[in-house]
Amino acid sequence: MNVACSIGKLRQPGLSADEEFAETERRSKLRVGVDARLLADELTGIGRYVSELCRQLDVLLPRAEFYVYAPWQIQLPVASPRWRARIDPLSAIFARFDRLWMTKHVWMLSRMRALCARDSLNVFWATDAPFIPLLPRSVRIVSTVYDLRYIVAPETQRKTTLYVRRLLERRHARADALVAISEGTTEKLRRFLGYKAAGIVRPAVSKDFRRKSDRETARVLSRYGIHPPYLFSIANADATPHKNIELLVRVFRAMKHEGVLSSHALVIGGPKTDRLVERFVSECGGHAPDIMGLGYIAEDDLPALYSGADVFVFPSLYEGFGMPVLEARACQTKTVATDIPELREAGGCWPMYIQPDADGIRKGILAMVSSKQPAGPDQLWTWRMSAEILANAIDPNGSHVR
Repeated sequence: MNVACSIGKLRQPGLSADEEFAETERRSKLRVGVDARLLADELTGIGRYVSELCRQLDVLLPRAEFYVYAPWQIQLPVASPRWRARIDPLSAIFARFDRLWMTKHVWMLSRMRALCARDSLNVFWATDAPFIPLLPRSVRIVSTVYDLRYIVAPETQRKTTLYVRRLLERRHARADALVAISEGTTEKLRRFLGYKAAGIVRPAVSKDFRRKSDRETARVLSRYGIHPPYLFSIANADATPHKNIELLVRVFRAMKHEGVLSSHALVIGGPKTDRLVERFVSECGGHAPDIMGLGYIAEDDLPALYSGADVFVFPSLYEGFGMPVLEARACQTKTVATDIPELREAGGCWPMYIQPDADGIRKGILAMVSSKQPAGPDQLWTWRMSAEILANAIDPNGSHVR
């Protein structure tokens, strides 16, 4: 090949040397898109998981640029010029229906491809499989799998959710790398769908999740109007069928009626749990003073609520991991949890593991109320450790990883 031919190959027509250099620099940068539809003002579950990992990715991928896509205004997880919010121009339309649980999912499926097109992405992190946009093959897609509840426990999901997830199941194949949040989910992904996970990116806890002093705990409990002793549980009222909260309430009420746990209250935290408890109270004829629904709990208050609890009870029928059990473990709280692999992975040897039926819940509560508090903090993995696995999936060549 002659020199003239070589130059023609290297330089794009109409570009000066400086412009060509700038274009080469632009293309060489790692440009990462992030599905942020689950980031909200009140972070729970997946939203907290995505937000924490974004903060770590900012450190681990210092030369990357991040484009965060959302159907309406959100607060960026990282305040940096390298992080750009891409709010849909049609946000006013979608925001009118933001209280409907399907709106953000419909938005992702209908709008994400068009929004991503202008940013010349190299990689896209689909933060909730199988909601994976149909992007060009030139864009590497990394997708996070939380659970396969629609396969393992379909009776615990809305019919619409069940239908949509089955319809989108084949989109897993578009991902260049699937990462799971637990060994249990990894195994189910292989067994039921035939996919091998590229890594396990477990949820972690921040340094704030530790046993709080009596003074710190009393201050938070006073603000919520909670008087010890109490049992504590966490759920999202929209997901109550698999969280098994209604059975926990019935077991607790039966125990109170029998004179067991006569001085204890049951405190339930999480989105819309205040409304959930109002419904329970109404069904009880308007009288259930020992059951409290706190609604959404700010993350800063959670460690004190765990620390003040006599027992944390988590009788969920199915989980992809079980972040509340890990948080209770970090706060050295006595815990009763369902005996499934995902919760054993989160809780280690600390909880008492039970069958999530009335007898199991009752026996677990009675055993843990009379047991001693776990001694000493546990060695837990960190968000940084988890984010390193995600960063390697995003940039497998390691050219942008610190």
